[in-house]
Amino acid sequence: FMGGNTSRSTVSTSVNDRGPTKILEDKTDEWDEKQIQVGPAPVCVCLRLRPMTKLERNRRSRSCIEVHENGREFTVDSPLDGEYDFCFDHVFDVESNQEDVYETV
Repeated sequence: FMGGNTSRSTVSTSVNDRGPTKILEDKTDEWDEKQIQVGPAPVCVCLRLRPMTKLERNRRSRSCIEVHENGREFTVDSPLDGEYDFCFDHVFDVESNQEDVYETV
């Protein structure tokens, strides 16, 4: 990320004959590289894949998702649209259970 605009609001308080009044001011600043936080990510984004439903199994559907060995990436192989790769902090396959997710995250 090299730069961009961001909008922020500030609240200030003024006093008039009716008492204190809060004023909301919108400001737009130009981001620079010094404003970007470097360090651990504050949010962890994970994906847990679901098993195929009974209907999908009865229709003999095939899984179009391949989880990579690194546990962070997966590929969707769409017969109509081709292959697409995605990356998350962690990808849980269909064999994962709630305990696996809890212990990892």
